[in-house]
Amino acid sequence: MTLLHANYLKITLFIILFFSNSIYFFSQSQERYLSEANHAIEIAPEYPDSTLLITKNILSSVPKKTEHLTGLAYYGLGEGYYYKQEYDSALTAYKNSLKHFINVNDTARLAAIYNNIGLLHYYKADYGKALDAYLISLNLERKRGNKLGIAKSHQNIGLIYGSWERYDQELEHAKIALDIYKQLNDTNSIANMENNLGIIYVRQNKFKEALEHYNKALHYFTKLNDLSGKASALSNIGNDYLYLNQTDLAVKYISKAIDIFKSINNKRGLTHAYSSMGEAYTQKGDKQKAISYYLKSEEINKTLGLKQTQKNNLEYLYKSYKHLGDYKNANRVLETVMALNDSIFNEEKFETLADLEKKYNLEKSKHEAVLYKEKSEKERLLLYISAVSFIFIIVIVVILYKNKTLKEKQRRLIMEQRSLRAQMNPHFIFNTLSAVQCMVLENEPDEASKYLTDLTRLIRKVLQYSREDKITLKQEKELLQQYFYLQNKRFNNKIKFNIICDSEIPEDKTLIPPMLAQPFIENAIEHGELTKYDDGMITLSFKKTDGKLILEIEDNGVGINNAKGYGHDKNYKSMAFSIVRDRLKLLNYDSKYIRHELKIVDLSKENKRGTRIEFSIPFETIN
Repeated sequence: MTLLHANYLKITLFIILFFSNSIYFFSQSQERYLSEANHAIEIAPEYPDSTLLITKNILSSVPKKTEHLTGLAYYGLGEGYYYKQEYDSALTAYKNSLKHFINVNDTARLAAIYNNIGLLHYYKADYGKALDAYLISLNLERKRGNKLGIAKSHQNIGLIYGSWERYDQELEHAKIALDIYKQLNDTNSIANMENNLGIIYVRQNKFKEALEHYNKALHYFTKLNDLSGKASALSNIGNDYLYLNQTDLAVKYISKAIDIFKSINNKRGLTHAYSSMGEAYTQKGDKQKAISYYLKSEEINKTLGLKQTQKNNLEYLYKSYKHLGDYKNANRVLETVMALNDSIFNEEKFETLADLEKKYNLEKSKHEAVLYKEKSEKERLLLYISAVSFIFIIVIVVILYKNKTLKEKQRRLIMEQRSLRAQMNPHFIFNTLSAVQCMVLENEPDEASKYLTDLTRLIRKVLQYSREDKITLKQEKELLQQYFYLQNKRFNNKIKFNIICDSEIPEDKTLIPPMLAQPFIENAIEHGELTKYDDGMITLSFKKTDGKLILEIEDNGVGINNAKGYGHDKNYKSMAFSIVRDRLKLLNYDSKYIRHELKIVDLSKENKRGTRIEFSIPFETIN
């Protein structure tokens, strides 16, 4: 019994020592792997291949249940792929790391990962997903009280609004970010924000202001010896000179940027710079050289998938091919452009934007007022005791007001979309495409191509102006003339169209809601039976009276009471009339003094033929 007892003790002691050593070695091994993972993340910008090698080795060696270490390894893997510019692989790796950091509730890493995921979706022009990720990152950074993270989130959210052409909101976020970076004395981030501010001012057509910010960014990046940032600033300065029609300076700066991007193998920068160089040679009139640069940009972009850049390249390629008479390539490129445009901007994404704006504004109303004010616990306690009732009432009032404002904004957005659909209605699109088909069948390809080109230009202008509250009278005239030209083409130009404008009205400064007259011009063409008469005419006139702009649309057709679908059917409801009245209600909601009014007159009451539509709107000019 004594021998058995002694052997039992030896075995027990051996097992205890074995497991103690195992735990010790596993602990030591885990610490080593953690150190390697952090090192791999640090060296990723300069040595992405080494980062990938280290993190893949960690993932193949450690158990999956070691959540923090596995999450860190996947994060490092994402960093390696990102700096190698393999964005799809980077996105997959970041998403894998999310699962593990959620399990250990590491908010710092989660905020960084959501920020990176947002950036990759932004590169791919998937702006809805990008904004979702950035908002999550912003909330996490707020909970942590991390000012640097809050600034980066605002910076990135601003970029999304810029992509949606909401430049006021983009500028608001950019300025918040820049203020925080200055508080933190973060020179690198200040440089990036100066660069971004330049881009925002370019989008607002403020090119001289943009140049000031680009030069500040170039100064900072040069001081920091940041080659990628320096090349980006040089490329942006070149683009700004393109807008200022100083092409030689543009080529000079973009060439410097291309040299640096090549030296550091920055594919994304090269894609944008080659595209800009193509635009520069387009301005210089060298279409062949322009095409060569656009094709270089496209070749690099195949591995990156930057949709917005691809769309811009293809639009310029289309114009260049068309200018050179290469209609086969021009039409091929045009089809790709239209498909890309649909994938980036469609009605569903504008509805998503409205919903996301609502979420953001509600969040902003609750948190923005206290974001950057640092108060002691004693001050906050005293303030709470003295003002809790008052603040509660104010918050309720603010929330109710915000909700009302947001509902009105959503209603306005829906009305704008309905108005746009009325302006480019399916009947008009169908009729114009049918006309194109007839031209092709009648062996008139040149005429068909010209007609189709005019149609796409009109649609692009309508899409552009539909986002504006007001456009100039000159722009409105050009748009309506282009619209009537396409409509009248279907009737062999039988209907005459005349625009009369008082000489005292400055057309390039007078403002007017876009395409207000278009639905009635269409009604005159479709229902006025103007082609029955040899003298069929539509007259559009603009007059200034007592601080008002009077707009009249008069035709000499059968008259509204005799037109098919109007006088013959009392139950008929004109969609155009309904939408215009709704637009006027919205305009009157915004107008403080002079109301927008509409009057419809059947000219048979004046012993004449036809119909007259009269608009009375406030006379406004550009300040």
